[in-house]
Amino acid sequence: MQDLLGDAARARLLLQEEGFHFSRALGQNFLLDDDWNARIAALSGAGEGVNVLEIGPGAGTLTAALARAGASVLAVEIDRGLAPILEKLLAPFPNARVVYGDITKQDVAALADGAFGRDAPYRVVSNLPYAIAAELLPRLVSGRRAPDRIIAMVQKEAAERMQARPGEKNWCALAARMQYFCALETLAVLPPHAFTPNAHVESALIACRSLPSEERPARPREERTFLACVDAAFAMRRKTYANNLAGAFGLPRAEAAALLEGIGFPATVRGEALTLEELARVADALSERG
Repeated sequence: MQDLLGDAARARLLLQEEGFHFSRALGQNFLLDDDWNARIAALSGAGEGVNVLEIGPGAGTLTAALARAGASVLAVEIDRGLAPILEKLLAPFPNARVVYGDITKQDVAALADGAFGRDAPYRVVSNLPYAIAAELLPRLVSGRRAPDRIIAMVQKEAAERMQARPGEKNWCALAARMQYFCALETLAVLPPHAFTPNAHVESALIACRSLPSEERPARPREERTFLACVDAAFAMRRKTYANNLAGAFGLPRAEAAALLEGIGFPATVRGEALTLEELARVADALSERG
């Protein structure tokens, strides 16, 4: 009988049989919908020869859709209580493997090297726990082994924040970092009732395409200095950028103000008013200063 069921129905039965209790602390809202999971797998480009790192497989329904498409899947799950469910649901798929641990504490580059081969391209697909999205996504796109593409389900508000433009209320360090490293697009918006249990907010499926250095919206001389300038721009919004730069780089405030004026910005400019290109100009001026 179970052979006639789809992955979502099988997952529901397994969750019930195992007496699984959803954890709000872990952000466990599973997308138990075969149509949506198949659509996400297709949007990710999963197929033969494609390597996928899945973060937070939950009950494994998206994992199954990715594996069924032919991808080689490594899923990282924090909750070992899901092990018997994942083992049974993914038994038909030798191309899907699950490891247990907290992805925020793991070396993603080492995981990708071990699973797919050193420097082999891969992509990330995830129904991300919302609490870790703002921390994890910038780390993924800026790391040594950045994925070629990320397809992730995030809180709709987070998707809007990541795609905010300079001058808008939501323009922030998260948006600046994400837009420097990748091209962002919202693919779909899902209502709370699409998830089990119901989510508390709307969710957005986003695509992040990694940008090669020559396609990035800014070309700073020293990326580390540039990213420090980005963080300083949004560190304390009530203070001027000169104050924030002084604190971030250990400069006298007057020297930071003079540096900004020297490249055409008023000493009173606020960091959140600057574009990526303008922040790169600040970073280059700091690099030249030595």
